[in-house]
Amino acid sequence: MAKKLNHIQEKKINEFIKKRSERKDLDEIQQAFIDSIVLNGLNNKEVAALLFAVMRNILLMNGNKPIIEHLGLTEKDMTIDNVQLVQKILLEEYLKDVK
Repeated sequence: MAKKLNHIQEKKINEFIKKRSERKDLDEIQQAFIDSIVLNGLNNKEVAALLFAVMRNILLMNGNKPIIEHLGLTEKDMTIDNVQLVQKILLEEYLKDVK
């Protein structure tokens, strides 16, 4: 039987989760991706397919549809070239912000 957390424990866990969710350490996230890829023994072609699929799926999420629509694209238009183009645009914007 699981022991129920007391108020202080719940508060500390919630503070930890909130602090962790506010911190976007892209290096840590990147390393987690790399570790997963290495552990699963993916080759370069498989990694390319995986990263394409992840980006395409992210772009097609409801919250990101305005980006696609702004570019005049639909779900059917999300080809390799178009996904890479949108990713390039977003990356260029990101790099402007971090300079």
